[in-house]
Amino acid sequence: MPTVPFSKTGTAPEDTTWDWSAATQHKILGTDGDNWKDFKAAHAWFDNTDGSTPEKEVPYKLPHHRMGESGLEAVWHGVSNAVARLNQADIPESEMKSVFDHLTKHYAQWDKTPPEWDRFLKKAQSRKRHHSPLPMGQTRALVMANRVKGQPTASDLELINNLARSPLSESDIYVIPARISDDQVDAYFTRMSSITLQNYASDASCGVSLCDSHSHYQMPIGRTFFGETATQGNVQAALSLAYMLRGMSLPGDMSSDDYIRGIEGGIYQDVSVGFDPSAYWCSVCDLNMLDDFDCNHWPGRTYDTKNGDVLCIAEVDAHLVEESIVYEGANYGATILPNGSGDNGRAFGNILLLKADAEVERGRATARDLTFVEDHTHTRLFQRYHGITLPQTATKDTQKTMTTKKTTAPNARASGKKEFSQDNLDRLQAIHTEHTRGHRIAKAATDTLRSFI
Repeated sequence: MPTVPFSKTGTAPEDTTWDWSAATQHKILGTDGDNWKDFKAAHAWFDNTDGSTPEKEVPYKLPHHRMGESGLEAVWHGVSNAVARLNQADIPESEMKSVFDHLTKHYAQWDKTPPEWDRFLKKAQSRKRHHSPLPMGQTRALVMANRVKGQPTASDLELINNLARSPLSESDIYVIPARISDDQVDAYFTRMSSITLQNYASDASCGVSLCDSHSHYQMPIGRTFFGETATQGNVQAALSLAYMLRGMSLPGDMSSDDYIRGIEGGIYQDVSVGFDPSAYWCSVCDLNMLDDFDCNHWPGRTYDTKNGDVLCIAEVDAHLVEESIVYEGANYGATILPNGSGDNGRAFGNILLLKADAEVERGRATARDLTFVEDHTHTRLFQRYHGITLPQTATKDTQKTMTTKKTTAPNARASGKKEFSQDNLDRLQAIHTEHTRGHRIAKAATDTLRSFI
């Protein structure tokens, strides 16, 4: 099962949109549909079970060329997309490095600096450890368009009764189909990875709590019972089905029927997820921005790099802890699906707050940094870090370039940086403990549930 040999073809303009549609594939194969030599060259890897040049599309993976006027052309967004998907492709681990080398050789054709193999491998290994494929048998499609509003199907009822302690009937249940997340950049400059969306679907199938506005210290208002991923246009999304019991008294002054009326009346539309993150991968340096000291980039800021200006986005690897109905979701596409088709996560997995904690602890956060975070999270961070002195501005190195030199000790900061006292570190530890307590409680409950499934 070999890597396709690298060939320096022509290149499409850098801003060319990547489109691996049927029309693109047919143009490579030619009018007779038999140009398998070029079709193979357009990819980075193939399964050679059917020979050295299989004459069908299925064995080939990671395409990144199109057919131009003078022959095959490498497409920059196809190359970068293939690199991003490499650690999710069904390719033997022994061949990952050679495929990586093939793809990164193309970077020089646009005068770009390729990612480092060690960093890429670290991310791939982390994702493999935290990936939960969908349970066997979870293959039925969520046919939203044909659902009767709120009513469970026969298969819904079967799945729900697998969770229930006493048998439930159709009249007991109200079903809520939702698009809970997708791979687009959200209001906090984070984006869920493909593996995260698969995890969310798997976790939703196991069953997680449906909450009101991420109220983790109150009893849930419902529960998920099914999840799957779906591609809608160019967007990959995680979908879920949750249920509520009709006529149930809930914490506060509301009943389940009040929520149901709000959903059906179009008042309650936005949903959000509470998640347990394993990594936030920086789009600028490809490091885990909370665990790797060398990442000093802030989501939402643009940095001058060897590959031009790059907007810092945090790509999230995570598992689903709960799903919430909220007043306004951070993910613009997350919504209760119509007609079957607190806090909004600010305490759970908000990378801007987590990054602020990390950078204050590292002694690099400035007053300007925290003002930036406040503007995007509506949180009073200067009260959060009361008693810790922060510089007003950072050095030019911190704001516009990537850190390349690793310090040898936690307090061995560069000239002009703040060195922390033990009192300051103790204060930050208390903040982190409070911040993650909800994660630990919810994750323990989810793990317990999984043990019974």
